[in-house]
Amino acid sequence: MINLVHSLQSEWIKVRRSLVGWLILGAAFFVPLIVLASRLRRPDQLPALYRTPGFWEKLWTMNWEANSIMILPLTMILVTSLVVQIEYRNNTWKQLHASPQRWITIYVAKLIVVLIVLFQLLALFNLAMLLCGVLPALLFADVALPLAAFPLLAFWDRSARYFVDTLPI
Repeated sequence: MINLVHSLQSEWIKVRRSLVGWLILGAAFFVPLIVLASRLRRPDQLPALYRTPGFWEKLWTMNWEANSIMILPLTMILVTSLVVQIEYRNNTWKQLHASPQRWITIYVAKLIVVLIVLFQLLALFNLAMLLCGVLPALLFADVALPLAAFPLLAFWDRSARYFVDTLPI
């Protein structure tokens, strides 16, 4: 068990020094920024949009339709290949396999890191959606905040489903 903790720490250090963080940040904010830009192009339609009772539901659907089709699978494929291939890229795989740990420990540590990165992606995406919904109301005086409260638990429940759906990738 202690070997797994040390392997997990070393894998996390390797991932932090790679471009995985920027990839996750870009993937999480890509679709909400496009939705925000399209809303800011037509500010005259925003007051009516923000008064609708299903505002957050429509925002969720709009963002996840685009994200779940292309961005989420592609991002997870890239993250998984980056995490798995870090040693081969840096030509340190001999050093990794010469360390006194079992191969299953290395595999489980890499898997845990990929799952943590997926969780980060979903958390940042929910944050980006919240900002996408709130920023126009803060920028324009005639646009009020949405009438409905932000359904955080419902969004996390759906994000958990996407988490499970992404695991086969």
